[in-house]
Amino acid sequence: MELGTRLRTGYKAGMRALSCALLLTVVVLWTTVVTAGVNDDLIKAAGRGDLPEVERLLAGGAEINAGDKDGRTALVWAAMQGHRDVVRALLAKGADVNARTTKESGTALMFASGSGRHEVAQVLLAGGADIDARDAAGKTALMIACGLLPKHLVATENREVVQVLLARGPDVNARDRFGNAALMYASMTGRSGIVALLLDKGAEVDAVDREGYTALMLAFMNLRRAEVVPVLIARGARIDVRGNDGRTALMQASANGCHEVLQLLFDKGAEVNARDKNGRTALMLAAENGRLDVARALLAKGAEINAADGNGKTSLAIASGMGDSEMKDLLVKAGAK
Repeated sequence: MELGTRLRTGYKAGMRALSCALLLTVVVLWTTVVTAGVNDDLIKAAGRGDLPEVERLLAGGAEINAGDKDGRTALVWAAMQGHRDVVRALLAKGADVNARTTKESGTALMFASGSGRHEVAQVLLAGGADIDARDAAGKTALMIACGLLPKHLVATENREVVQVLLARGPDVNARDRFGNAALMYASMTGRSGIVALLLDKGAEVDAVDREGYTALMLAFMNLRRAEVVPVLIARGARIDVRGNDGRTALMQASANGCHEVLQLLFDKGAEVNARDKNGRTALMLAAENGRLDVARALLAKGAEINAADGNGKTSLAIASGMGDSEMKDLLVKAGAK
């Protein structure tokens, strides 16, 4: 065979092979696009609670455990939105009850718990959901249920979900990567009913987080502390625990303006003139944060008005530096120099 003929024959064979390869690539890409579209439709249908559409898409080949851009599956979306019947249907079809999202490493149970979907949580637990699974921050479903709440759950404190979870025997003293337990989250968010439920199930009242703060100390960060603090103290919370910064519950209460619960601390023997690692007293912290009512209460209990911190600053000097004329007047009238 002549050289030219051989080259032409080889070229044609190569082009046929290339054409086949390109066709195969196009088919694969098209199939991928179509499948992705069907999977997206499934996730959206599950999120809006459209059970007939979910069933139709599954019958048509949609991948039940496919996720969206954040890795949230149809089951996660149905659980988060509270569509119990869709959740049941997906589980019956083999949805992975413990599938993780890519963004938060969360599960359907975690999303249901944080959204107040107690009936969905029951279905998920019955379907094998891992109650002590942890997300990327080390939080369990119980911690999430005790954390910050959507507005529609504030009135109920998300109590139904917490009760469902507690009935399954989770580790109530599990800690996330910040050292926080469920009790600490409930205290920070001012949920006295949940605090009581957790303590009834064995939550450690004086456990400390990574900063050395107890649930009592964290409770002063919330505006609903007047409801939470009495519950914790009645259950034996110590008031003399110090955080890593040397602060006590009284110092935290003073810095955050919690005058309405100071008497509870005084009655338990809180040390009025205790100092933190910077040499600051409760009165100095009250002065720094403009807490007039707290300052009055502390002075009435014998707070040392002219004590100086580690930098030589008194409460009066601190108030002056903050430009707080009302605090300055209060301190001067009480004998500050």
